[in-house]
Amino acid sequence: MNILFVGLAVALGWGLRGEIGGEQGALVPGALLGLAIVVASGKKYWQEKAPIIGAAGALGMSLGGIQSYGILIGYTHGIDLLNVTYGYLSLAVVGGLWGAFCSGILGMVLSDKRKSLPFWIFFLITLYISAQVFYFVLIKVLKLLMTPPRVENWALVLGAVVALFVINFIQKEHKTCRLVLRGFLAGAVGFMFGELLQVAGRFLGPEFDWWKVMEISFGFVMGIGIAYAVFREYDEDRPIMDISPFFYIVAVFIILSFVPLITLHNLLERFEENSILVRSDTLWLDPYFNVMLRGIALTLISIIIYWKWVKENRIENTSHWQMQFLWLWTIWSNGWITQILMMIPKASLSPVRIHAFFLFLMILLSIWSIQKKFPIPTFPSCAKPVQGYKWVLLSLLIVPILAVIFAIASMATHPGKMPEKLQRRFEWNTSSIQYLSLPREMAMEFSQQALNTTRTTNK
Repeated sequence: MNILFVGLAVALGWGLRGEIGGEQGALVPGALLGLAIVVASGKKYWQEKAPIIGAAGALGMSLGGIQSYGILIGYTHGIDLLNVTYGYLSLAVVGGLWGAFCSGILGMVLSDKRKSLPFWIFFLITLYISAQVFYFVLIKVLKLLMTPPRVENWALVLGAVVALFVINFIQKEHKTCRLVLRGFLAGAVGFMFGELLQVAGRFLGPEFDWWKVMEISFGFVMGIGIAYAVFREYDEDRPIMDISPFFYIVAVFIILSFVPLITLHNLLERFEENSILVRSDTLWLDPYFNVMLRGIALTLISIIIYWKWVKENRIENTSHWQMQFLWLWTIWSNGWITQILMMIPKASLSPVRIHAFFLFLMILLSIWSIQKKFPIPTFPSCAKPVQGYKWVLLSLLIVPILAVIFAIASMATHPGKMPEKLQRRFEWNTSSIQYLSLPREMAMEFSQQALNTTRTTNK
């Protein structure tokens, strides 16, 4: 039940992220991931550092948002094994890097080793340099383009993940290193599984926003995978990384102010795009300025109240209730702001149903966290943390196998029906393979459509 709680929290976060997009939107599922792990851990030491873990999850998840994957979705809608498998493998890379970096950052803050300010400066500089080097070598020199003509930012994230892994390996932080690998597996499988549901739904299911189903499913599987990895590696309630009061305040600011204000900013942008919010040249008459001003005031007041409450309360359950405050604030501030998007006129009932599902998850997770005190997760002796990397590395072999299986399953959803907005990464002679099961007239029609393929925009 502990792991299920985290999975549902990240599913909610990823569903909300889909309404925002980009690295800014990814802050929401990251914050929910970090705080849900704290809530479900049942560990007092983790509850005391809830802002740190929540902020680490938000910032760790955010980096993956710079990757483009819209065109990769198009590849999985095809009917030839090469392109469809390539689409799933590419989604595995994008999702895997997303989960790997977030898991690695969480592992670093869950460690009991104190890290000084010079270390964090060195760490960030190294990440940046490694990301730029990988991008230059893979994209500029070797021309390993995965999402042409889109941005190839996956190479930047790959460089950052490699640097994170190497730094922790040198420091003998093997738990963090294994979290990176397990996070990659969770993200890779989650993205492929979610996309399979989208393809099956679009061709076999009723009319619905199956893209949103893909996002929610991706978040659910990745959340479960990362939670399982974290609880396995850190199975005892022990003190975690100690930080200075300054960084603690920064972490509180990220959770209580930065993330919801970013969400509010994106909401107002959507309103402006839909002509619901009309800007004014006069600052004090501008509705965007006035809404953001009140949002800033509210978040600052919440920080003051939180800080005063923590300082003045010395009861035994202070850490538990400060965790609950941060958790409920994160769910309802970001969730409620995103729900206001329902004010935009909708062409169908699908978005309304999806937002109703979001509301249900918000209520469920809120009541669940308050009513139930989670015990520390336990695992059977056969599932205790391993000390090496052998089995963790072997588990990654499942990724290409699943990519082929998912590709075959996706192709099976096109019984004589041509995919819309077909994307092809490779043009090759497949007349003897993919057309055998199609009537001659349909095969000729498919060939003409494939040659006239147009690029779709990224989600």
